[in-house]
Amino acid sequence: MLTIAILIYAAAMTVANLSIAHFGPWVSPINAFLLIGLDLALRDWLHMRLKAWQMLALIGASGVLTYALNPSAQHIVIASAAAFTLAALVDWQAFSRLSVSCHAALGRSL
Repeated sequence: MLTIAILIYAAAMTVANLSIAHFGPWVSPINAFLLIGLDLALRDWLHMRLKAWQMLALIGASGVLTYALNPSAQHIVIASAAAFTLAALVDWQAFSRLSVSCHAALGRSL
């Protein structure tokens, strides 16, 4: 199941990047509706199963895959990798703190 989630996450990022490179910025709302929600849900699920460096490697690998499929998308790849990395770091930090807080609250109520 973990491998499938990783592949779906990488595919969603790659498709989002390639669609922007091919169609231009007007496709961004479609990406946001179809792919970014998937990204957010999968990212949290993967955070519970992967280490931070593994998530960063997954984001980097998705950028490399995008570039390999379309080298003219270089600027999209750089911007996307930076945005996804920053978002993943912030999400990981918030998710980690909330997880610890929830565990602590549950421990006190038991």
